[in-house]
Amino acid sequence: MSAASGASSGSKTRPDGSAWPEYSWRQVAEHATAESNWMIMGDDVLDVTEFQSKHPGGREMLALAAGRDVTGPVCAVPRDE
Repeated sequence: MSAASGASSGSKTRPDGSAWPEYSWRQVAEHATAESNWMIMGDDVLDVTEFQSKHPGGREMLALAAGRDVTGPVCAVPRDE
């Protein structure tokens, strides 16, 4: 899984052309705290630590997902068109 540092462009390279770092499931699971909240969405690892206070579902929603793969649950949430 590639790091996307909070933003996913679908590309596996940074704007400067260098590759995003790769992380294991174990490494992501180690970031399951309010101080360091990472999660997996698709093929990307997202650091959502700074976004926690802004999440529409609240900080608690992201705390439940910390260190986990949220691809399925996120895709299942209905969205306003």
